[in-house]
Amino acid sequence: MKFSVIVPVYNVEKYIANCLDSILSQSYADYEVLVINDGSPDNSQEIIDGYVERNPEKIKAFVKENGGLSDARNYGIERAVGDYLLFVDSDDYIDSGLLQAIASLLEEDEVDIVRFSAQIVYDNGQKGEVISAPKLLGVNGVRAIDALIDNKYYFEPAWLYAYKTSFWRENGFSFAFGKYHEDFGTTPKVIMKAESFSTVDMVGYYYVQSPSSIMRTVSEEKERKRAFDCIYHYDSLLANAEREIKDEKIKMKFRSYLANSMISKLGFLSGETKNEYLKAIIERDVFELMLDDTLMRKLKKLLMKIRYCH
Repeated sequence: MKFSVIVPVYNVEKYIANCLDSILSQSYADYEVLVINDGSPDNSQEIIDGYVERNPEKIKAFVKENGGLSDARNYGIERAVGDYLLFVDSDDYIDSGLLQAIASLLEEDEVDIVRFSAQIVYDNGQKGEVISAPKLLGVNGVRAIDALIDNKYYFEPAWLYAYKTSFWRENGFSFAFGKYHEDFGTTPKVIMKAESFSTVDMVGYYYVQSPSSIMRTVSEEKERKRAFDCIYHYDSLLANAEREIKDEKIKMKFRSYLANSMISKLGFLSGETKNEYLKAIIERDVFELMLDDTLMRKLKKLLMKIRYCH
């Protein structure tokens, strides 16, 4: 089996059929689909059962107690038999040629990670911005991180990549259980560890901006948890970078990427949560990690410090 496509499911009865149809329409045939129902209370399982009945050779369906996106993905990874892993969120969909494009690249070199591009799709079907990728062929993970940061598109979503299963398991990667922003906390670590990283030049993934998407209005309690889960991931990523990145220029760039990610979070917070979060990142000298090697960066850093640190 070449590919294992892992699809966590929770409250997506409106979208799951389109997601599974896109996977089952692949022009490349050597793959399995692992559908993980993470305790969804809606009618998603009834729809899944219909797909299993019609496609028993392709779809493996599992039902588990609700544990969140990280837990569902980890559950799927443990049961995957494909040489490569892909993650597809159940309200999104993929291009019919995605697996073929990845397989064609892998015929030349079985790299640890393959990156493709994605496009934002709104709930009304209108297509938006393309999340592109720089052209890379067989570079190591640290060089890939460097190029991805320079690319200026966000690169954290786990669904932007195909991962060699043996590489994933040998390094003991997993998504942090019970934490929000699991991709922010996991994907950079995985990329950094890769010995070989390549990209395919195609829009392979369609990221649907739906009411069920994870970034939505939340309670004050959840807002606080999201904020401090970011800090948890920041601490872990910073320590990981110290171990994995030997090139000092790339290390400084990665620290700045982390700093900017943490500072941008302030725009989504309010009230006491915002005050506590700001205090926590000031204590960590996050603002000092912003690059100031150009006039524009110096000015941005100064303005951020004036705005938040005085």
